[in-house]
Amino acid sequence: MGRRLWRGGLLPFALVAIVSACGGGDAGSGVRTDPAALSTTDNQINRMSRDGLQNGGTLTWALSEMPPTFNRHHLDGSLRDNADVMSALVLAAYTTDASGTPIWNPDLLASEPVLVTEPRQVVTYEINPRAAWYDGTPITWEDFHWQWRALNGTDGSYLVASSTGYEDIESVAMGSHEREVAVTYRTPFADWQALFSDLFPASTMRGPELFNTGWLEPITSAGPFKLESIDRTAQTITLVRNERWWGEPAKLERIVYRVIEPVAVIDALANGEVDFMDIGPDASAYRRATSIAGVDIRVAGGPNFRHITMNGTSPNLQDLRVRQALAMGIDRTAIARALLQPL
Repeated sequence: MGRRLWRGGLLPFALVAIVSACGGGDAGSGVRTDPAALSTTDNQINRMSRDGLQNGGTLTWALSEMPPTFNRHHLDGSLRDNADVMSALVLAAYTTDASGTPIWNPDLLASEPVLVTEPRQVVTYEINPRAAWYDGTPITWEDFHWQWRALNGTDGSYLVASSTGYEDIESVAMGSHEREVAVTYRTPFADWQALFSDLFPASTMRGPELFNTGWLEPITSAGPFKLESIDRTAQTITLVRNERWWGEPAKLERIVYRVIEPVAVIDALANGEVDFMDIGPDASAYRRATSIAGVDIRVAGGPNFRHITMNGTSPNLQDLRVRQALAMGIDRTAIARALLQPL
C-alpha cells in the first residue's frame, strides 16, 4: 500500500472492494481469508495485465478529511488522505513493489540511480527527458535542489513535516547537464531511496511563503492525473486524466475523493457510494464486510504503524509523575502481540 518506505513494522490490514468496480473477477466471488492464515510475504493482489483492465470509468475513494494543504512536505500536509490524492499528481524517485522492495521510477528517471559510497556517499539521478510540469516546464536538477533546500531544516521559516535524510545532504548540484542530479551526503544515509518522493516544483519551494501557503489547492501536476475541481461544500476532490502525461495513460478516466466520517465508510461501501475501503484494524468493519454482497476482501501485511499519543496539555497529565506512571503502565508486549501475532 502506498509509495513510501515507512518506518514501522508490518501490520495486518484488509482491503475491501466492490467487485464490479475492479475491472475483473466474478461479482460476488467474495474472497474470505482469515488474516491469521497469511504470512508476511503473502498478499492477495489480483494481478492482471494492463490489457486485461477496462478503459475508462470513475473510482470513488473515501477520505477522512479534506487536506488542509496539498503540500505533502508541509507540517499540516503529512496526512494519509493527502498522500492518496497527491500520489496521482506528483512523482517519486522510487516506488515500492508488493513486498516493499524499492523500485526506481521510470516515469521520473531515465535510468537507475547510481550510488557511490566511498569516499563519500553520492547518488546520481538521470531524469527522464520527457518529464515536465503541467505548464511545460522541464523537471530538472533545480527541482531536486530546492526540495532539499526547503526540507533540510536550516531555515525555520519552512514549516516542514520532516527533515529526515535531507538534513544529512551536503549539496544537490547539476551533473553534466540540467537533467542530471548529483546528491552528495555529509553523513551516510541508508534510507536514501525514500528521499525525493513526492517531488514538487522548484518554483513553489524557493521561498517559505509559497511553501507554506501556496498549496491550499493542487496547483500543478506531473503525474497521470490532474485536478479538475474541488467542491468544499460537497467535500469532494475530482481528478481527471492528464492529457500532458508522458507515461502510459491512466486506465481510469476520473477519480473522485469524498470526505466521509471513518465510522460511516463501511455503510458507504455497502450503499455503493464508494468503491473500496481499507478496513485497517477495525474488526467490526471486517465482520460487516464479509456480509456485503458483491464485495471482495483482500488481506495482507501492510507497511502501517500504530501509535499512542498522550495529551501533555491535559490538566490530568500536568504532573510529570502522572505521565511517567501512564507510560510505565502501558503493556507494550501485549500491544505488540495483538498487532503482530497474526503475521
